[in-house]
Amino acid sequence: MQLYNESQEADSKYPLMDVKDQIPFFCCPNHILDSDCQKDISKYIYCKEVGIPPHDGEYGIQPNLWVDKFWTIKNAMNIREYQQSQELRKKDGSR
Repeated sequence: MQLYNESQEADSKYPLMDVKDQIPFFCCPNHILDSDCQKDISKYIYCKEVGIPPHDGEYGIQPNLWVDKFWTIKNAMNIREYQQSQELRKKDGSR
């Protein structure tokens, strides 16, 4: 939490990503990864790629917990894609 707060004080655009980048300095990332979260991420990616809902029924019938997880994962994926595109721009700009 302290790393997150420091990132926010430094006006970082993505404080959670800053914390993620520093995890290897403090512990083994395998202790941070949660197998249930990894399954949720896999389900999100599969459903997105195939275009099917994760549970039977339409939006209003989806479990609230899954809807919350969906938006959290989607936001994290968007941040990751943005950071990757920024890294590519830096590489292309340096040539």
